[in-house]
Amino acid sequence: MTYSELDHILDSIWDSVELGATLSKHPFRRAVLGTFDGVSPQMRTVILRYSNRERRCIQIYSDVRSNKIQEISEHPKISLLFYDQQESIQIRLNGTATVESGGSHLKTIWAALPIENKINYATPARPGSVADDPVSAFPVVDNQIPDFAFKNFSVITLVVDQIDWLRLGVAGHYRAKFNFRNNGFTGGWVVP
Repeated sequence: MTYSELDHILDSIWDSVELGATLSKHPFRRAVLGTFDGVSPQMRTVILRYSNRERRCIQIYSDVRSNKIQEISEHPKISLLFYDQQESIQIRLNGTATVESGGSHLKTIWAALPIENKINYATPARPGSVADDPVSAFPVVDNQIPDFAFKNFSVITLVVDQIDWLRLGVAGHYRAKFNFRNNGFTGGWVVP
């Protein structure tokens, strides 16, 4: 690999992330979200919902009552980790996150969500609360989503300012980092 390939790698990263936001079977559809709760790192799998390379933003959905929302409000620097097992490529996107809930813009997103997604926001108790059994948390009857479910819906937007790309290989690994400066990403090779 040579320096001339860094631009190609950056383009392929954004291509993969954009495909992950639109194709349910793409390896980048799921990512690991890393936040900090003030004591220790917190990791969980999330679903990629939107990507825009020009704005450097990635979006995921969350219940506004979940711990990650509080963690982001107190420590907005977060990380998303993607892994493509077939290509042996790991990508870490780092940046600053914001949370939006209750706005009219979100009503459009909410209206387009299938019922199987909306059900996740229809629990009367907050995520992580103790439940009597696995299904008692969901009060949905006859596919009717309670009106309060939309109030629990939020969008987390990550504005990416650093990308760490790693390709694993039997004959050796390759790693590059890209940092956003002066209206663009600049990249360089680093030791894997």
